[in-house]
Amino acid sequence: MLEIFIQCLCINLISLYLACVYANNQEINKHLELGKQFLAKAQFADALTHYHAAIELDPTNYQTLYRRATVYLAMGKSKAAIPDLDRVVELKHDFTAARVQRGNVLLKQGDIDGAENDFNAVLSVEPSNSEVMAKIDLIADLRQYVHQAKMFYQHSDLKSAEYYLNKALEQMVWDASLYRMRAKCLEARGEVRKAIADMRTLTKLVADSTDAFLEISQMYYGIGDVEESLSQIRECLKLNPDHKECFPFYKRVKKLAKMREAIADFSQREQWTSCLEKGQQILKFEKDVVNIQLDVFRQTCKCNKEVSNLSTTIIFLFSIYIYIYIYIYSLQVVCGKNLDLTAIKFRTYYVNLNCILAIEDYQTAHQAHEDSRRAREGLERAQKLKKQAGRRDYYKILGVKRNANKREIKKAYLKLARKWHPDNFSDESEKKKAEAKFVDIAAAKEVLFDDEKRQQFDQGIDPLDPEAQQQGGHHHHHGLVIICYCDYIPAEPVDIIAVYVVRRIWKMRYIVSVDIGTTIIRSSLYDEKCNLVVGCEEKMDIEISGEEKLELQVEIDPDLLFEQFIRVVSTVLRNCSSTDDVSLSLCMQRNSFVCWHNYPTDMKRSGFSPEDVVFLLLRSTGRTLHKIVCWNDTRAKDACIGWNNSLTVKILNSFGAILYFFTRQPRFMAARVLKFLSAMVSHRLMVTIQKSHEMTKLLEQGNLAFGCLETWLLMRLTEGSKIVADVSNASSTGMFDPYINDYNHSILRLIGFPRELLPPLVDCGSTKPIAVLNEDLFGRRIPIWAVLADQQSALFGSGCWEKLDVKISLGTGTFVDLNTGDTPHASMNGLYPLVGWRVNGKSTFVAEGNDHNTAAVLLWAQSIGFPYTSRYFLNRLAFRVRAILESIVFRVYQIFETMRKEVQMCDKPKIRICGGVAANDFVCQSIANLIGCSIERLSQGGLVASRGAALVAGLVQGMWCESELPSMINIDHVFDPAEEERLDLLRSFQLWLKAVQRYRLQPQRHLLPLKVIYNKDVIGAYKNGTVELYKF
Repeated sequence: MLEIFIQCLCINLISLYLACVYANNQEINKHLELGKQFLAKAQFADALTHYHAAIELDPTNYQTLYRRATVYLAMGKSKAAIPDLDRVVELKHDFTAARVQRGNVLLKQGDIDGAENDFNAVLSVEPSNSEVMAKIDLIADLRQYVHQAKMFYQHSDLKSAEYYLNKALEQMVWDASLYRMRAKCLEARGEVRKAIADMRTLTKLVADSTDAFLEISQMYYGIGDVEESLSQIRECLKLNPDHKECFPFYKRVKKLAKMREAIADFSQREQWTSCLEKGQQILKFEKDVVNIQLDVFRQTCKCNKEVSNLSTTIIFLFSIYIYIYIYIYSLQVVCGKNLDLTAIKFRTYYVNLNCILAIEDYQTAHQAHEDSRRAREGLERAQKLKKQAGRRDYYKILGVKRNANKREIKKAYLKLARKWHPDNFSDESEKKKAEAKFVDIAAAKEVLFDDEKRQQFDQGIDPLDPEAQQQGGHHHHHGLVIICYCDYIPAEPVDIIAVYVVRRIWKMRYIVSVDIGTTIIRSSLYDEKCNLVVGCEEKMDIEISGEEKLELQVEIDPDLLFEQFIRVVSTVLRNCSSTDDVSLSLCMQRNSFVCWHNYPTDMKRSGFSPEDVVFLLLRSTGRTLHKIVCWNDTRAKDACIGWNNSLTVKILNSFGAILYFFTRQPRFMAARVLKFLSAMVSHRLMVTIQKSHEMTKLLEQGNLAFGCLETWLLMRLTEGSKIVADVSNASSTGMFDPYINDYNHSILRLIGFPRELLPPLVDCGSTKPIAVLNEDLFGRRIPIWAVLADQQSALFGSGCWEKLDVKISLGTGTFVDLNTGDTPHASMNGLYPLVGWRVNGKSTFVAEGNDHNTAAVLLWAQSIGFPYTSRYFLNRLAFRVRAILESIVFRVYQIFETMRKEVQMCDKPKIRICGGVAANDFVCQSIANLIGCSIERLSQGGLVASRGAALVAGLVQGMWCESELPSMINIDHVFDPAEEERLDLLRSFQLWLKAVQRYRLQPQRHLLPLKVIYNKDVIGAYKNGTVELYKF
């Protein structure tokens, strides 16, 4: 009996154990399945919770540990992932995927030896693993980069050290020691802002970032940014309130910040004496930091002027000169920069006595450095100043302030006119003197009472002096004058002149304008007067496929494009100092789009770029799901044809016609002629999603994001914090209704477009930046003030701001844009209504006609060659070139004539032309001859779109006002129409129309590409390696 009892007990215990194991396995599988689901949705925190629970139930399951490590890496917690990966390798030595992941993490953390051991272990199991073999080769290069960087750093060759550190940090992105070393190099070389950016990254990589925050605070203090220094030292104290160095430094910075606030408060309340006293306190308190002292000079310069303390102001300016000279010299010693010291001489001159000395200085600088723009401009400025020094000051004549209103001016005028009227004087000499004085008084009243003339005078141009009208100039006064080049000197004239002030030491304002076209990406740096300082461009890599299927696929690699963007912007930023204010404006090709895995709203980001955070995750957040689909891609051609022939569209056209008949609303006229085109985004996007199983699934899960080029670029630049579309780009997508200034949800719902993908709309520019770039990208925080589509930006940059102004762009395509003011134009003949720009909520609309084949025609012409000769060939090379150029002219004429028929234009409209093809005089003159109007060609025609975006950015942030815009538009040449040549061109145009019509009637002959060459009565079509001739 006892044996039976024991056997039963054992069986029960075994059963109970198996039941527990089964229940435990079920619980584990449940957690694993839930974790997998949350991981697929990128809900990392929830996935991590379930993986924690599964590992507690079974700590030896290496697959669960591996999955949890993957989630840690996706969340940017590489340090938490390493123990899990260590445990996985310990449990299963031949699990190569875990070793590869751990090796990648160790490599990014700078543990080269550990990474090499993991990769060698993988190769022992998989000798042919090409990815790991490439990593081994990379490790050898990285080891050499780190060795070279340390060696150059020890020998104080900071520039070389920085070069090798940059190379190493391209791969070892989480190595704190390298960031610290590069920060030291940058700080020593004067690139303090970039050094701060590296130290900020360092704070995220080390366990204790107390010392790093202290160093950041000290760097900000050294460049005079007291407020930011105070903010960073507070971060230091949060981590360690008892830190020996943090608290004393905090007390010092806080005291200085309070004194600076007091200066600003006294200045605002116009308590000038108290302001000066507080400035003296700061100078005594901080005797070592030059930038803080210079900032005091800036703040108190106006105070000295207001209390008429001329001598103190001059002393301040001489002090600034000394500091500038020492600063430049230190830059030469530390950085090896050959700066033009002669051209930046700073003197205080009495204009009537010593202006010649200024001219001598600049002549010396110009002779020594003939290529120096600053020396040349300074010489011209000083020579103008000498001429202007004796001219009249109308404010001084009437004895009024520069901000006097018309009532005060009138009162002063009447008082002086009564006093100096010639009838009041009997003596002949006194009467002549009174007559001259009376003429001056009358002239002053004429200028100051006329707003336009007064504005010219305030800009330094005497409106009553013909010579000054031609030359322009600066403010002119008897005695002593000041020319202002930096923000520490008040904008209004005072009683001294600073002939030249070095720009790098004080904040200058620049705009980097980036133009992303179809073939070129270009960045341009503009100064405070919208003059081009420097530019950089790269050719874009366009991938074309599908010609054999007659379904052209035109794509751009998004990662490559973003790298090009970073390069061209970084290149022009080298011309700005770390203290300059830099903003960004964007203009780009329209209707090119891309989709990406959306950022979950609940994801806690780590501060790294998406590529670094999720490089091991199967569903990487922010990852682009396909290449950028360009505007000239035709993958949706068949879908558009199907919709256009459908009963739905025909009914829509009919209803549009009926509603327009009764309401006469332009919106219904547009519905009457609605057709879908492959250039529109809607159908291309729908076709792209339908062909991708992954995108279809993400769309169902709500994790798919879409945007045109500007939306995607803003997402990348802000690391997902800003996903918006500007209205100028959105208006050309075919998804926008300009008559309601919003998306056309009715049409999109009709065609089944996933409207949840539409990004929010924003103005092209407003009083607040559209987005702000993180310091990690360019070493400084850069606000984006304007975003526009390329053709609308070119319209603004052409100066076509008034209704019925016309802009012609001849570049990749031919675009003719007509400004229609505040009302969109409804066309029956193919003109497309667009939003030109919307600034501060006010929209300006455009009617556009275009032809997309301009560049294609020219490229085809360059490569043309006939395989056969024929006696019927009357064409010489010159004739063929002329025919090709005239075909471009004729397309412009067709579009312009359509506009002229639909819109009531004036006899002589403002027409401006730009673009690379517009550099050809024959093309511009032929267009002028055909349309019978003068055409103004803009200078720097290839930069007009870039300049337009910069003008909008400067306008909304207050760098210039609307009245200053016309002076920033430069005309290169004016082409007046020649009537005698127009008749010949019209005859050629009629022949061209017949040729085009003949080919349209013979579609079976069309083989891509099809272009026309003609001379007199012969047309040759070059198609598929053969030539066919047709006579008129």
